[in-house]
Amino acid sequence: MRRLVAELVSDPHAREDVVQETLRVALERPPRSRTPGALRSWLATVLRKPQERAALVAPLLPEVRVAAAWAPGPGAIARGSAALARVARGMDRKLLLGTSLAASIPLVLWVRTGASSRAEIDPRLAPIEPRGLPADLGWAPPDCVELRRPVSARSALAQESAPPAEAAASIPDRVDAYLQPLVGARLFSGTVLLAREGEIVHSKAYGKAHFGLGRDNAPDTRFKLMSVTKSFTAVAVMTLEQTRRLELDDPVGRHLRPWPEAWSGVTLRHLLSHTSGIPNLEGQWGMRARQGDERGLAVWPAVERAVASTPLATVPGEVTSYSNFNYVLLGLVIESVSGEDYGSYLRSAVLGPAGLEHTGCDDGSRRPGLSMGYFRGRDGGLEESAQDMSVIRAAGDLYSSTLDLYRLDRALSADELLAPQARAEMLTLNGRFALGWQVSRILDRECVHHSGGANGYVADFLRFPEEGACVVVLSNFAFAPAGRIATDLAAILFGEPYEQPVRLDGQALARYEGVYATAHEPLRALLVRRSADLLLSFDVHGGVERCGASLLVPMGDGVFALPWSHGRLEFAIPASDAAGPATVRRRMGNEVAEMERRPAGELAWRAAVGSYETEPLLGSSVSIVERGGGLELRIEDGWPTSLDLVIVSTDLAIARAMETFGTQLHLTRDALGGVAGFRWERADGTTFVATRRE
Repeated sequence: MRRLVAELVSDPHAREDVVQETLRVALERPPRSRTPGALRSWLATVLRKPQERAALVAPLLPEVRVAAAWAPGPGAIARGSAALARVARGMDRKLLLGTSLAASIPLVLWVRTGASSRAEIDPRLAPIEPRGLPADLGWAPPDCVELRRPVSARSALAQESAPPAEAAASIPDRVDAYLQPLVGARLFSGTVLLAREGEIVHSKAYGKAHFGLGRDNAPDTRFKLMSVTKSFTAVAVMTLEQTRRLELDDPVGRHLRPWPEAWSGVTLRHLLSHTSGIPNLEGQWGMRARQGDERGLAVWPAVERAVASTPLATVPGEVTSYSNFNYVLLGLVIESVSGEDYGSYLRSAVLGPAGLEHTGCDDGSRRPGLSMGYFRGRDGGLEESAQDMSVIRAAGDLYSSTLDLYRLDRALSADELLAPQARAEMLTLNGRFALGWQVSRILDRECVHHSGGANGYVADFLRFPEEGACVVVLSNFAFAPAGRIATDLAAILFGEPYEQPVRLDGQALARYEGVYATAHEPLRALLVRRSADLLLSFDVHGGVERCGASLLVPMGDGVFALPWSHGRLEFAIPASDAAGPATVRRRMGNEVAEMERRPAGELAWRAAVGSYETEPLLGSSVSIVERGGGLELRIEDGWPTSLDLVIVSTDLAIARAMETFGTQLHLTRDALGGVAGFRWERADGTTFVATRRE
């Protein structure tokens, strides 16, 4: 029907009665997909008609209903309704462009031909300035066009909770105001894009693509996507499925040989949904792949021989366990079935058809337009990343831009890459994951999304199919809170409440430093320390040797947000010790834990300074030394060569080679309470015991 309508309305020789009847049927039979984006796209096709034949369509359009949430602004309304407006030229009628699903309030574009015409507007509708109308409409706003949008209860609440100036600001202004404190504190560098109803609402770059060269980020700057690559891989597999070269429930061994007998029950669907039960053998794969220049399918026979006897960890289909190795294997299947390498097939089946101009496979080289990724050093400075992700190819190898991810969203919202049935199957949950995507509720809306982070980059890609919206956040800071940023930018896009970050003076942060714990959980502590103009928070758990740190997002005096969730820390620091202990309240959803600041035991650790004997595997000489007012674990002829010791208690410290990651180092004592040595688990999982030298 859609194709027939398009052909008829563009054919000047088509019989008018046939055109009218076809349009009438089309209007009564909207597309199977009732998402706003699909309906708008369909209407644009139905109504794409030469001006001189607009009279044919006019009798059919006393009102055109589109089940859509209210548009984000007048410009988007005008752009989305351009086809309708052209058809309506010369009509004295209103076109119902949308209905708020939450409040059932119409959104109207009133087109009037005479000054005496009056619009009967629902009083619950708030007027907005008619900016952004196409120049070729031939009208002179505001005399002839009146745009109004509904004020839903949810958006009204968001405006009430925001400061007056902020509530009145445009979406780009609010995004800028949100991100500038993070950019100023070197907590974000990258690009963002917000789109709704298929239209870009805001696209902007912040910070530097290369700090050493002083090169700014731009909207088309490329960033490594890391695990967002998995969504591309899933789309590529679905293209093979819809061309009947494979089926999702095929055993993997049908397409990838040799294949371990112990894994014979694993299907392609299991790999796509992280329910294969295969242990995450990424380390074994990477070790073999890094031995030469071979990649992809050429590496598999040697790896298969090494892992052939490895049993499944769980029964396929029963347990969800996120695994890069699942997607490494899917990349091999794509190569085996298509007869092309992963990158070539992706270009021909996905990137090319979707019009993605800035996306490709990373080979570790410094490509033009690709940003430099950065880690945060132990002193808070930036350290360049040089890691080559090509070894894991289909699990995390792609680079792209926000504009290209927007193009992918548009292609997946139509029929450009996948048929509706294939799209629906890809987004059906199989355990906790769909196929290459997560599907969950964000801001009380269905969201299809994936994130990624490693190698100096983080990415978050949120798609809201019902609203025809997407939010993309790409950063070349490995420590940027991309997940929180993406969710808050979506709140800005939809007019929902969000918290505004602030910039705090670095010197003022010292008052929050310390170790916080409760008497009820003696083996758990929260370690907070300053890092340049930010605060670091370590979660320390007894029995868990690895300790990850989070850079806290300042939200106000004494209030800091956790970067990867919507948890927060609320500090209460008295003016003096006599006024009571310093405390921190940690909020995670409905769970609240209050902890008091306790002595960290720095003095006890000064007694640990000295030399230690340990296994040659660690190094020829190991010592704890004083450096810059703190302590350092120094290793001669070993790896790593030095680690900061962050004191937690009299017998526990975190040894860290990177600012945001470390492992626990435990002092051991003799019968008299003196320091006898230490026990430490290195990042690779190897445990070392050191004895103090006399």
